[in-house]
Formats: sequence, structure tokens, C-alpha cells
Amino acid sequence: MSSWNFGQSPGNATPPENFKFNAGSVTSSTDPPSEFNFDFGQGQENTDGPPGMFDNVRNPFAPNSLGDRGRTASGQSPSSPNNATPDRSLDHALPPKDSLAHHAAKTAPPMDRNEHTGFVFGSSASYTFGMPAVPHQRDLLASTPSNSGILSHYHSSPSSSVPLNLSSSSPPPVKKIEEIPPRSRAASPNTTSLEGQMESLSVSSTAPQEICQILNAAPPAEVAAETQNNPHESLSEAAHAAGSTSGAKTITPYDVLQEGMPDCKFYSPEVRESIQTGFEIARIAEEATEALGSTLPLDDSAKRILGQIKDVRSLQGIEARHVAILGDSGEGKSSLINSLLHYPGIAQTGDIGSACTSVVTEYRQKRPEDTAPITIEAEYLSSTGIEEHISELLWSYRQLYLPILESASLSPKDYTRIQRESEQAWSALQTAFGDRRQLSKSYLQNQDEGAYESIKTQLCKWADEIQWPAGADSGVWKSTASTADECCDKTRIFMQDRYWPFTKIIRVYIDSQVLKTGMILADLPGLQDTNLARVRATQKYLLQCDNIFIVSKIARAITNQSVKSSLYHVLSQHMPMEWEQSGGKHLRVAVVCTMSEDINLNTARTEFCGPGKRLSNDEVSQLEGEVASAKIAGDRPRKKEAKERLKFVFVKARNAHVKEGLQRAYSSELDVPQGQLNVFCVSNTTYEKYSRKGKTEFVQDSGIPAVRQFCHSITADAQLRHARQVLQCELAGRLNSLILWASSLHSHVAIQADQSYEPIEQALLRIAFNLPSRVSEMGKKFLECFQEQLTSFLDQRGLNWESAAKSKAAVWERWHWTQYNAWCVHFGLHATANLDRVDWNAEIIWKMRLELEYPWELVIDEISVIFASLRDDWIDDLRSLTDSIKECMRPEQVLLLVGEIELAISSLKYKLELVERTFIRDIEIIRRRASDSSASSYVVNEMTPAYRLANSQMGTGMAARQKAAVRGHITGGILFPNIIIAVSNDVNSVVAETKLRLKGDVEPVFITLEENVKMALKSARQRCSNTDRLQNSALSEFERKLKTLKEDIEALEL
Repeated sequence: MSSWNFGQSPGNATPPENFKFNAGSVTSSTDPPSEFNFDFGQGQENTDGPPGMFDNVRNPFAPNSLGDRGRTASGQSPSSPNNATPDRSLDHALPPKDSLAHHAAKTAPPMDRNEHTGFVFGSSASYTFGMPAVPHQRDLLASTPSNSGILSHYHSSPSSSVPLNLSSSSPPPVKKIEEIPPRSRAASPNTTSLEGQMESLSVSSTAPQEICQILNAAPPAEVAAETQNNPHESLSEAAHAAGSTSGAKTITPYDVLQEGMPDCKFYSPEVRESIQTGFEIARIAEEATEALGSTLPLDDSAKRILGQIKDVRSLQGIEARHVAILGDSGEGKSSLINSLLHYPGIAQTGDIGSACTSVVTEYRQKRPEDTAPITIEAEYLSSTGIEEHISELLWSYRQLYLPILESASLSPKDYTRIQRESEQAWSALQTAFGDRRQLSKSYLQNQDEGAYESIKTQLCKWADEIQWPAGADSGVWKSTASTADECCDKTRIFMQDRYWPFTKIIRVYIDSQVLKTGMILADLPGLQDTNLARVRATQKYLLQCDNIFIVSKIARAITNQSVKSSLYHVLSQHMPMEWEQSGGKHLRVAVVCTMSEDINLNTARTEFCGPGKRLSNDEVSQLEGEVASAKIAGDRPRKKEAKERLKFVFVKARNAHVKEGLQRAYSSELDVPQGQLNVFCVSNTTYEKYSRKGKTEFVQDSGIPAVRQFCHSITADAQLRHARQVLQCELAGRLNSLILWASSLHSHVAIQADQSYEPIEQALLRIAFNLPSRVSEMGKKFLECFQEQLTSFLDQRGLNWESAAKSKAAVWERWHWTQYNAWCVHFGLHATANLDRVDWNAEIIWKMRLELEYPWELVIDEISVIFASLRDDWIDDLRSLTDSIKECMRPEQVLLLVGEIELAISSLKYKLELVERTFIRDIEIIRRRASDSSASSYVVNEMTPAYRLANSQMGTGMAARQKAAVRGHITGGILFPNIIIAVSNDVNSVVAETKLRLKGDVEPVFITLEENVKMALKSARQRCSNTDRLQNSALSEFERKLKTLKEDIEALEL
């Protein structure tokens, strides 16, 4: 009888002859012995028993495994949704988590029961060892002396990891437990080095999951778990999905964690090492504090600090970067998102020719409170937003029945456009209010006087009576999903059903590698949405984005003669003035050409193969020879793979051609450096096909990994700043707080009777008192600057702006009436065969935009001045507190508190920087809308009623009345005052939001500092007490450890 040992119990550690072990896919080349024993960590033998005896035994090496009776057809536990957190209830049966055997165990496939041997792995029995085959990784580290400090002890180098690949061809020696040498360095109670502290705390060499998230690398013992929960696992072969590898080839899906990172400082080995070290320090401090609690009960202060350290380890608060995915319907936006997220089906794709994205949809990384695989939020429009949207829908529908459509001046193209807009509006209104008997086309078409307002009022009333789905609270509906299909089913009601006209934004929270770095991917509706309210919402969102991905089919990109024509169609719709004036120089734009797999090989061979071309004849002939050879040999798999390689040679040649062509056009036409435009050519179908098959070569050829790497580079700088803040400010501050707390519990020096701490208390009161007043002063200073530089211009120059606009309007009035009518139909932006593109709205505000350009610059610059003043005032308050502490406190307490104040100053600077950045962005958005002529601009919002009034004219004298309607709105003395009022209202709203954000971000810094100072005061006031000697000893040792950890934090290179 053979005996195999799992866990730590001694047993036969020699594998049988011809034994084969491969982590993640365990197989055996021989039949199993007739009987053998299992020992699950406790040394208990389990001999053969009756059939079914193993039904309730969990495979300790397969996460979430419940045996074959507890597994569904998809290979998932019935109680565990896809991507759910693995069940840890039986982890006691696993080998030690920090052992290499644990890694092998976690990567083993699920076990099926066999009535003869108990468990069957694959087609025959195999044997999985839980016993450590090599010494613990920290033992290996301990055997190498080093004086380099903490960085040499907290973790092993990534290059030192040993892959598990034991095969029968060359089986390595496996040591029995009794042969494993003891630790080469035991922790001594008197050890002052950090390595001794780590030994005394039983430190694991495995990095916590939070480290792996920020470093974009899987922890050594969790690779299999990540792979199991990989969404692409659902695309594996049917036999594998059924939870059994019997009679089928095991396929390992593509692992996103193995992709390379961009060449920037955050992803450098030095920074990664420092971050990993920092989080290991946090874990040690957490364990040390909890260990102290067994000797000395932790009070509320200690529990608060301990919770803050745990928050530090959660890595929350990374500065987000918004990336907008923009393009026409059918260009592959949703498919691109599915590929980037490595989550097939999470973004619904259109297979029936219709647009799937009708609402802005954000994809965000899961939050700590999100326990389900997918969390969904749908935010509704406000009452004002609903009224605006209904108004636009009603107008879009009724415009088809305006008298102007009977005019011969309306081109067939314009009539078709108006007809399409009207049909879309009717579809939306019918979707929302189809259950109302009163709703009919004739009801909406009523042209009686006052009918429009009456109908709009009725529609708004119906909207107020809509019963939102269960789960809605304060304008936000929330739900969860276990699969991508379930998520799409739940979001569909907000994109297609009665709720979609009133849905503002949908947020989907999932676990995805590309999102863990702080990126938010936003799927924006295509340009086919002609409803003005929707277009405005999309444009406003776009202005908040840090980067824009323009998605276009590769066939469209290569037929355009210049990048301007390929990008203009998209960007000119959303930010025309930005595009016209600078060609998008100031926009962070990247082009993603989709469907690169769609290629004509004969055409590609002619264009790219031959002397002086991208591909040589010899290179192509060699690949064609491989195809022919495989065909002759009858090797269909090899033939298929060779044909794919040949195809991708041409695909990559065309991709390079397209990329260089777009970049060259961008450089020549827009006078920017060569290569300024980021261009990616991708194949989403190729990625989906080969990622599930685990063929890395073809996955790389799909182009998706390159786009994902670019996404990581977008957030790299923000991540580096956040890592510095979290580790060298917040974590260091919490260690300092623990030291202060410990010192407050045992005092050995009696205070002087006449010692007063009133200066410190007064300094704390001043800081608390000044916090709200300084925040209010910030808002007041900015509004005064805005009033002085911009609002006052209205009184001084308003008439001049109106006069300049009137002159432009007079030029348009000299046009032929059919041309004038066409521009009214197109709301002031149009082009014909006889007239180039003219933007009335841009010409109306040309003088105002020109004269306010410099004042706007002054206003934007003043923000930095105001925030610098605010920062200096707060720092002065803290310096005053420092002086009071130096005057009143003991030297050892002064050292700690001054360090605490310096850390508070660093945190203050970081948080102010983030608030300032957001404030500048929001003011810049208002500036763009005031200077631009996009649909979301202030001038278009003001001129829209005039254009609609002009379009409602009919009969004799129609042209004159149209011109009077437009001219009257321009020269009526209300256009520019209304624009300035709207700008002022938005500026006031941004200031109010910034004040709330500023108070919320800064206040915790001062509260934490105040609590720590009060702890020190408590310690200073207490007289010498006869505390327990053991307790004092434990506190002293605890303080010593924390000081060492703090020194190591300060030594990190970030």
C-alpha cells in the first residue's frame, strides 16, 4: 500500500516511478496503486471504503471544489457565482500558505471521485504533494547575510521564484519533512533588527493581495485562484468547463497578469520593490498591534489607529483617470471594452445592426463593499434634466410636421435626417409613456397655440409618476449580477426599455486588471443619437475625460487621405472650436482601428510583399511552405496554425502601414511632432478566440495587450503619487500614532506642578476654528477674481459684443433665402455645395471669445495662487502648534509630535493638490462651453429657441420672419447677459462643490493630528505610576519595533 502525505504530517515523500507533476494540470503516466492512504494535514489514514465515502471530501488543492456532486456543468459551485471569492472554509486542509507546495495545491484541477482510488485527476490517478519540497522562502532568504536593510528581508526578488514543473523524465529529489533544516536564524528577544521582528511575528513571504493589485502581478500562491475566476474561463472547452479533464485536453486560458508593463517609473523594479516592502511593513505593524492586545487590551484610540492601518492596506483613494471610448455605432466600441476588461459580454455588442450604447456607461474597479462579482448602479436624471430631455424629444418629434418641411428649399438629405430624428423621438416617448391612453401621434402633433407647452407639461407629469424598479434610492438604482449575461439583462431596461430616456449614467463595478490602476472606462453613445439633450450630456461628460479613444474600423481609417478627415467626424461634433483652432493638439487622443483581422490576403500580398516593401518574398514563401508541408502530412492542427501565422504576417504589415500613415498625416497637417498620435490596430475577435485557448502569440497579435499597456501608462503617474502618499505619509503617520499611543500608557517621569499646556490647547483650538473660515475665504477670493476679470466685462463690453454679432447676422441675411433657411434648419451650423461650412454660433460670440481669452487665463492662474495661499495659512497654523509643543513638552514627545505634524503637512499638500486639479478642470470646462459652439455650449443653448421659432414660420413672408427671429434674439439685449449669468451660476456651483470636497478631504488630517496631540498631553499630565512590569516591557518592545518599521518606511525609494 502506498502512503502519500498532504500538509505537514510525515509520510512517504518519494514519488512513484514514472510520476509526473505539473502545477495547474496534474496528470500521471501510470495507473494508480490498488490502494493508498490520504493524510490531510493531521496524519490520519483513510483506507478504502464503500462507494460514496469520498462524496463529501473536499479537494484541498482545488479552490471552491465541492466534489463532482457539488459542481455545476460550468464547473462552478452552485453556491458560488462566477468570480466570487473562493471558499476558505476548508483552508485548514491546505499546506502552509507560504510554501511552494501551497502554490502547487492551489493550481491543481478539481478532483473527481473514483470508487477504487477515491479521487481521479484527469484520465488516471495522480498524486499531489502538500509537503514542502524545499525550505520556506524566508529560510532561503535568511541564509544570505545582508546589510542592505529592510528591502532585502521583506520579500524575495521576482526573479528568484521557482516554477513548479516536476516530471517523470527527471524527477528532482524530494526531502522528507525530517530532512528539512531548521530556520537558520531564530528570533531573539533582544534582536533589534527588523528581520528579528519579522521572525517573531511569523512573517509570510507572500505579498498581500493589495500589493499584487497595485503592482499588476499575481501573488505567488494565488495564481491559480486568479485563473479560476478569470472571466475568460467561461470560454474554455466544454469538458474543462464541466469540471473534469477526463478524456479531454486541459486548456489554460490567457493570463492577463503575465503581460508586460509600460516603461515608466511606477512600474520599475525599484518602485515595485519599495511598494511591496511598504505593504509588508503595514501588515507587520497590524499583527504586532493585535499581538500586543493579548497582553494589554486595546482602547478606542488603538482600535481607531489599527483600523486606519487596515484602510491604508486597502489601497483606496487612487486618483481616477477617465478614458472615453468614442465612435459611431457598429465600429466596435463595446467589443473593445470587453477585450480591454478581459470580460467577454460585459458590454453588450450589437449583432442586429442597432446601437447598444444609448446611455453613458462607466466600467469601474470593484469597491471593498462590493461582494458580488458585478455591482450595477443606474443614476436617473434630475427633475430639471427630465424636463429638458422631454422638451427635446417633443421638439424632435414635432419638427417633421412643421410647415417648413413643405418648403422646396429643404433638401432630400435634410428631410431624411429630420424624419429619422422624429422617428427616434417617437420611439423614446412611446417607450416611456406607451401605457398612457392619451399618448398618440395626433396628440403630439397638435399645432394649436400653446399646445407645445401643454403637451410638455403633461409628459413631465407622467414622468414624475413613473415607478422605478425595486432597489432605487435617492435617484440611484442598485443591483448585483453574477454573470455578464445577467448584468446585460439588468442594464438593458435602462438602455432600451421605458427608463432609458430618463437614465443619466450607468456604472458597472467589476474586477479587472486594467481598472485596478484607477482607470475608468466610459462607453459613450454613438453619434447616431441626435437628441440634443443626449448630445449635450455626452459632450459635458467628454470634457471631464482625461483621454479619448476614437474607435473606427480599420477599413475606414486606411481609405481616408488624412487624419483630419478621420478624426474630424467625431471630435468636431463634440468640441468644434477646439478642433478648428488647434486640431486637437491639447486633447489626449488615441485612435483604435478595429477589425484588423478583416483582410484580403491576395491584396495584402500585392501591396506589402516584394522588393522594397514591408515583407520579403522569402519570408512569405517560407510561411506558405509550412502550410503546404502540414497539408501534405495531413496534420490539420499544424496546417491551421501555420495559416494563421501567415495571415497575421500580413495583418501586422497593414497595421504598421495604417499607423505610420495616420501619424504622418497628423504631423504634416497639424504641425505637431511625428508620432504624436497614438494609433492601435486591434482585432477583438482574435483576442476573444485565442485568449480562451491560451495562445499567447496570437493574443499579442490581436493588439489588445498593447492598448492595455497604454492604459496602464495613463494612470502610472497618479499611482506613483498615491503610493508615496499612502506609504510615506499615511502609513508613517499611523506608525507614529501607535508610538504616541504606547508612550501614553506608561510614563516614568513625574510632571512639574506648575507645568501648563494651555499654549498647545489654544493652538489646537485655532486650527479647528480656522478650518471652515479658511475654506470659505478660498471660495470668496475666487469669486471676487471671477467678478473682477469676467463678469464686469459684460457692463463694459456687452454692447460691443452685440454689435459685432449683429454685423455677422447682417451678412447671413444677404444670403439667398433657401440658404438662410437651411442654416436655420441645422441650428446655425451647415455647409452646402455653394457655401463652405459656416458656424453662425461661433461667429456670434467671436468678439466675446477673443476679448475674454486673456481674462479667462487670469482666472485660471488665480486658482493656483489662492490654493497656495490657503496651503501656506494652514502650514503657518501647524508651525505655530509646533512651537507650542517645543515649549511645553518633554524632548521625547516633542520628537514624535513634530514628526506627526510634518507628516500632516505632507498629507495636506497632497490633498490640496488633488482638489486644486479638479477645481481647475471644472472651471476649464465652463470656459470651453463659454468659448465653444458645440451642442453643450452656452451660445447654442441660448440660440436654440430662436432657430426653432424661425423653423416654425410658413407662408408668405416666411424668410423675413425667419431673419427677424434670429436677428431679434441677437440684438434684443439678452443674449450676452444670459450667457454670463449661466456661466456665473455654473461657476458658483463648482465653487460650492469644491468647498465641500476641500473640507471633506482636509478635515480628517487635522482630526487625526488633534487626537494624537491629545494622547501626548494625556501622557504628559500623568504622574509616575506603578504599572505592571510585564506590561511596561511589552509596551517598550512594541515601541521599539514600530520605530524600526518607521525608519524603514522613510528609507523607501519612491
